[in-house]
Amino acid sequence: MEQNPKTMTQAELRSYLRERKSNDEINFTNPDSEQHWTPFVNGQLAGFGVDALRIVAQTWMFPPGGYVLPSAGDPQPEPERKPLVRKKDKPAISREDLIEILTGSSGDELDEEEVRRIVNQQIDERIGDGLPVKTVVVTPVSRIDLEGEVTHEKFPLVVKLIGASENVALVGEAGTGKTHMCEMVAKALGLDFYFTGKVDTEHQLIGYRDAHGQYFETAFFKAFTKGGLFLWDEFDASSPRAATRFNSAIANRLCDFPTGNYKAHPNFRVIAASNTFWSGATREYVGRNQMDAATKDRFVFVEVGYDRKVEKAIASQYPNGEEVANRVQDVRKAIAKLKLRHIVSMRATSSIAKLISAGLTQKQAEKVALWKDLSKEQIAKIEAEIGGAE
Repeated sequence: MEQNPKTMTQAELRSYLRERKSNDEINFTNPDSEQHWTPFVNGQLAGFGVDALRIVAQTWMFPPGGYVLPSAGDPQPEPERKPLVRKKDKPAISREDLIEILTGSSGDELDEEEVRRIVNQQIDERIGDGLPVKTVVVTPVSRIDLEGEVTHEKFPLVVKLIGASENVALVGEAGTGKTHMCEMVAKALGLDFYFTGKVDTEHQLIGYRDAHGQYFETAFFKAFTKGGLFLWDEFDASSPRAATRFNSAIANRLCDFPTGNYKAHPNFRVIAASNTFWSGATREYVGRNQMDAATKDRFVFVEVGYDRKVEKAIASQYPNGEEVANRVQDVRKAIAKLKLRHIVSMRATSSIAKLISAGLTQKQAEKVALWKDLSKEQIAKIEAEIGGAE
């Protein structure tokens, strides 16, 4: 059923016609129409010429569908425009009045810096940037003091990142103590520690059901659903496909397991440890994969090097351990300077100190734990470099 058209008010018509004319949608071919346009729009035209103007209006599809023209000479007046008051015309508020408004105090004891801080705080609270925002409060898990523990130099930074619920990627040479640091981070934050190594298939990550329907849980499933720090070691040696499956779980904190969809526990935290920055194989680490950019985007990266203090602490468990640590560190430095492709990690320090304590000579221990496949010529160059440095 058709509805009766609504009579346009003079103000509605005026706004509509002005918009059409300003957009060059109206081109008068009759000078009389142009002449009478303004009084018609202003509701002042009556008598002769009204019919002609109505023909012009209808020809140009005025008014829009569903409306009819108001009567000529509609008595609705042009709204009175109030003059704009420029800000500079307003009396300036005094410093003392402003401080009293913001703080309820006269501000006699406030210095300029304190006034700035108060004003900025009030502006942020009352105005902001004009955009709707959601306030996020970082509530890290509990902190436990590790009194007497020797920790890596990057340990305090990693604790803060994990406490703030960041996904952390630890990147460093083999044997820099990344795994041990993760255990200490979990201990410091009062979190259960879960671990997995290289992952070749998604099922190694999310688990699977056997032929009898029994679900086999993984360390990741336990950390995700029960809370805890999950370390994915050898991350860059794992399947990029499995890592992609990991993306949604760490970004959206939702994961589809064989037993259903789960939301991450509030205390679920993630560390991925690797020897590269996920760009693929290198000369030293040939079995590494390039990871998807979306996976990389979900992590913050911390580079982990060899920490002399930690290395000496590990070796000091054995007799003459500190001397062994100093010797290994000198060898490592010489190898780097000579640009030899040979890794000397903190594991070498621990192994040599332990083997000497077990009865091997230093030469025997270094042959199996330090030099390995290096040639006599390469070892001689290293020894010469160490001797020259001394």
